[in-house]
Amino acid sequence: MSEPINKIKSRFQTLSDEMRGSDKAADFGSFLQRIGREDLGGVVTSQAPWAYFSQEVYREKDLGVKGDGGLGILAGDISKVAEELSVPLVVVTPYYSGKSRQALFDFWESDGYETLLPGEHGYEKLGTVKLSSLTYNQIPIDVYARRRGSVHIITLYEPHIGLLYYSESNSDHRLYQEVVTGFAGYMALRSAGLDPSVIHMNEAATVFAAVARLDDVCSQGVEFGAALGLVKATTIYTNHTLLQAAEGVFGIEQFERLVFTNIRNKCVVDWVRSKFGNDGKIRLSTLAIEIAAKKNGVSKLHSRLSSQNYKDSAGNAVEFHNVTNGISDRWIYKDLRKLYRSVGALDELGLPTDNYAALLEKIEVKEIKHAKQAARKRMNRILKFRQDQRGNPVYIPDDAIVFDYKRRLVSYKRFDMIFNDIDRLADILQTHNAHLIFTGRPHFGDSGMIDELHRILWTIENHPVLKERVHYIQNYDEQVATALAFGGDCAINVPIVGQEACGTSWMKDIANCKLLISTTDGGVADVNPPVYLDVAGASYADEANALYDRMQQACTIIENPDDLRRRAIDQLQAYLPTISGPRMIRDYLEL
Repeated sequence: MSEPINKIKSRFQTLSDEMRGSDKAADFGSFLQRIGREDLGGVVTSQAPWAYFSQEVYREKDLGVKGDGGLGILAGDISKVAEELSVPLVVVTPYYSGKSRQALFDFWESDGYETLLPGEHGYEKLGTVKLSSLTYNQIPIDVYARRRGSVHIITLYEPHIGLLYYSESNSDHRLYQEVVTGFAGYMALRSAGLDPSVIHMNEAATVFAAVARLDDVCSQGVEFGAALGLVKATTIYTNHTLLQAAEGVFGIEQFERLVFTNIRNKCVVDWVRSKFGNDGKIRLSTLAIEIAAKKNGVSKLHSRLSSQNYKDSAGNAVEFHNVTNGISDRWIYKDLRKLYRSVGALDELGLPTDNYAALLEKIEVKEIKHAKQAARKRMNRILKFRQDQRGNPVYIPDDAIVFDYKRRLVSYKRFDMIFNDIDRLADILQTHNAHLIFTGRPHFGDSGMIDELHRILWTIENHPVLKERVHYIQNYDEQVATALAFGGDCAINVPIVGQEACGTSWMKDIANCKLLISTTDGGVADVNPPVYLDVAGASYADEANALYDRMQQACTIIENPDDLRRRAIDQLQAYLPTISGPRMIRDYLEL
């Protein structure tokens, strides 16, 4: 390390606690008492925090870090809820040296580029740690941090880190980004004087944090078997996908250049080598499974499928526990948030009360109506400064019904299903004075989705009804997601069943008294039988027809305030515990 440990430690300890506006942090002891886990008060502490490693964190508005999708939103929500509950948490993530900005030219996806510097976004430089590689010898990584109450965000910066998810998942550059998070991130923690009570890997890409800890424990003179047992007992691996294409698979030569050069103990190197297959390849999820005693999926269905599909390096079955994702209340419109608390459905810590379902019945039609009217105005204020597919701002009349689709544009999420029968879609929108807002971006290099977005935008442009009533919002981000969660009336969520790990957009919709149209996948499947408008069928065409039937049904419900109230309350009664961010934090602490 180029900076003495005590220098980074001193700077870390003097980080100022930033103002948190109207947020009122609860006492961590009160939260532990509420969930019956007072024993954890001496385990998770400011010097032995919960260390959460993630390749992306999305809290751009208040913490100046921007992710690229649901993984980053979840990490942002975990940090936000932990802050509100005063949980000692340190989040470790790269600070990417740039971010892309979407623009459309002739309805083709295009990307601009913006350079980012952590010092310009409120982060204080603590010092520098060094990584080793065969190609570049030593690579200095700058360590920056911010503090909000009990939560510290440690970011790792080097100009060549580049963009999030830039290049293929098995490329040297992607491996380099993951090595930065794991090895440099762990060095930063130890240099700050922290000895984490738990290493929490948010996806397998962060596995090198646990490997670095194993190397550290061995360097303290602990025998390898005992060191591995200690590290495993204090490591959690959270899996978010069953799509192996999204996982990193690397060759032994890549590890020789970038990974083994950062491990001091031969016994650790040999152990990692033993996890490679006969083809000389290693899947990072296999390594994560081997080094974490606790593995979890992020919905009940996803956890069951993970237990069925994942194996350890010896081919043995692996048990995945379940911690369904939740959301922070930053995604719930303030008037509705106050309403849930005023009737007693949520307590002062944000947890559902024992009799929340009965108390939700106290909410009246007029209260939902007034809150949604204000939320629509908030949505329009945001969309006024955003661009649709033609580069124009969007305004939705107060009396119009709004359907929305807000997710990354990948094939398994099937945004194209909405446009399977454009004349039927147009008829629904025109008959019921409805608009459809959809937003999201294809991954870099996903030519299939880029082509599909272009085709659909041209289809909309050439249809007289859809041209007026379908709006694609460019440059999807946290702000647009918030606007649609607050101001829409009905959300569409139609992934292929078994391929969505959890999803949290639908949680934000239910929390904002919107109707949900969905397949029974991800976290939606946590509740059975369906209380939402479910989409099912034996074929894609059958599901598409079911989707239009449900859109038609949704319009009829929304047009009757009493029916809308009943459906909104039914959804909340079914899902409020699932949606709760404090519930998610409780489940992880218990895990």
